[in-house]
Amino acid sequence: MYFRASNMDFLQRLFCTTIFVAWCATSALGTDDVSSSIDGDENHKSQQAHSRQKRFIYFNTQSPVDIGLLITVPLSFALPTFNLQTSRRFSRSITEENELLANLTSEDILPSETYDEPSYNFELGKMSTYFTILQIDEDICQQKVICEVFAEPEKYKPVSDIFEKKLTVDRGPVAEKYSSRYYRYIKAMQEGVTGGEAACQKEYKRCPYAAHERLNMPALHFWTYLTNILRMEFRDE
Repeated sequence: MYFRASNMDFLQRLFCTTIFVAWCATSALGTDDVSSSIDGDENHKSQQAHSRQKRFIYFNTQSPVDIGLLITVPLSFALPTFNLQTSRRFSRSITEENELLANLTSEDILPSETYDEPSYNFELGKMSTYFTILQIDEDICQQKVICEVFAEPEKYKPVSDIFEKKLTVDRGPVAEKYSSRYYRYIKAMQEGVTGGEAACQKEYKRCPYAAHERLNMPALHFWTYLTNILRMEFRDE
């Protein structure tokens, strides 16, 4: 019995010692693995820090590629063609023109005490140039043409686009007075947008002609056609 007991104690001690050694070895290996893992991560980050990321550009060869060319045309080249008097279709004599304008008053031709808004001198100067080339000198007729152009902007392209660029800028408040030329133009534009051609004829009935009678409509349609097929725009010099 004593021998067996001694053997049992020895075996228990051996078993416990074996477990303890195994646990120590496992702990050591785990520590080494963690340490090596941390070192590996640091080395990986260091390599990433010293290396550039690759960038790739992909092209979808299945979709069509649209290459367009934008053509700019000086407005001074195109604008004279909008004047009906440069067309062979215009046959109205100077005498007939004077008779048509005989009923206009001095206020219709140029309102008294008229002035230009200082903040909009550039836009007003351009509008004066446009009307001079189009030979629309009477103020009441300038308003009527603006009104009718914005009543049907698609019909009067590219004139409507040209006028819009000058009459929709914001350089500060505009005095709502009839003596302000820029206000008269803005009011005429709004009248056309909201009331249509009928409102223009009623509001500016003292002007003896309509916009389509004064502008060279075939020339407008020609330039609109070119603009659509060639991606063309007008440059205002």
